[in-house]
Amino acid sequence: IRRTPAEIRRDEGALVQIEAAASIVPAMCRQIFRGVARGMLDLEPIVAAIRNRSWAVKEVGTQHSGYVDQLLGHVSQLVDSLGALGVPAHIHRVLVDEVVAVIGEQLVEGFSHTKKVSDEGRALMSLDVKTLQAGLRKLLAELPPMPYVENYIRALYLPSEQVRACDSRSTWHLGAYLGGSPVADSRVGARSSRVPDASPDGACDGGGGRGDTAQAKQF
Repeated sequence: IRRTPAEIRRDEGALVQIEAAASIVPAMCRQIFRGVARGMLDLEPIVAAIRNRSWAVKEVGTQHSGYVDQLLGHVSQLVDSLGALGVPAHIHRVLVDEVVAVIGEQLVEGFSHTKKVSDEGRALMSLDVKTLQAGLRKLLAELPPMPYVENYIRALYLPSEQVRACDSRSTWHLGAYLGGSPVADSRVGARSSRVPDASPDGACDGGGGRGDTAQAKQF
């Protein structure tokens, strides 16, 4: 069938439009999966538990906080549910990655609203995050990185003038954490022998996490 030049141009234009639409499908799917993942776990009670507990402890043992076990229990149930539903492997991975990212964001949300934190309290936060990551490695085939919460913990050991060198989203939380506080100097500034020395660059190793995530407090 002989086509006219006008028909050829029309078909070529339609093909370009189809290709353009298809190219954005992966990004759209990612956003959809992200929204689904955010509704899979009710993290508000855990955030409230973090926010309301005392972090001005005098000593740190080897026992992590109870909310860590709650989080691991929630993730374990979610993984079992996704398996029982027969969710395709690639979608399962995306959903789990997003769930872990949301958990990191909500940990920082809880940490940043505590009223007073001692050096030992900062060390306990670090212990909690490491224990959580160890537990997630046992539950997940591959643990996605959690630089958002890791950078926040590192930044707590930095002198206040170096905080802005860190991940900008974590800095938003740190700004709320320090602003107008009578104990600000005890929160950021004193380095601790419990963690490696954190230079401004070192505190930001791993980048800012998910660059397309909303700014702090806009979850």
